[in-house]
Amino acid sequence: MNKCSTPTAPAHLPKSSVMIVFGTRPEIVKLAPLVRSLGDAAYVVHTGQHYDRDMSAVFLKSCGITRVHRQLRVGGLPRAAQIGRGAE
Repeated sequence: MNKCSTPTAPAHLPKSSVMIVFGTRPEIVKLAPLVRSLGDAAYVVHTGQHYDRDMSAVFLKSCGITRVHRQLRVGGLPRAAQIGRGAE
């Protein structure tokens, strides 16, 4: 796929899907109700900006987010590298 082509949604998502992107624990808490209300239509991306496996997993579970579709793992990288990895 070239950079100008229109990406297609993964096959498991409904036609009307919404990508929810968060990277910090406060964002998980704030966006969790939206993720839950969207159900299968939510495509969840965790940037990993403030990622700690133990803490993030606890927040995801306690907020009812059962699936993260994509983990970018940008935590600890310089700002430009975070942005670059997020654009992949």
